[in-house]
Amino acid sequence: MINKIPENWNYSDDMEMLFLFYQSVDELLSEVSPDSYALHLHNVLSLIDEIDEIYVLLELNNSISEYCERYISPIIDELLLKIKEDNILKKILGNRL
Repeated sequence: MINKIPENWNYSDDMEMLFLFYQSVDELLSEVSPDSYALHLHNVLSLIDEIDEIYVLLELNNSISEYCERYISPIIDELLLKIKEDNILKKILGNRL
């Protein structure tokens, strides 16, 4: 978490809540925060939605065989990596994972 006020800020008591917001956003977006606090920008469910959306588009354009490997496979790889790294998901799904 950021504890030092940025040098380019003209800090006053009025800025206290803004600084708190700044700290909170930094914590949510930080890659070094524990899973329970960090915001997953591409979490497992959003990756599944992305795969589904792209598959439907490819299907509508009769392009699955031509573009599936190019567009869907990298997302599946990312999905598998996220599943492997996501401790919260592992805790929720347990042995079902």
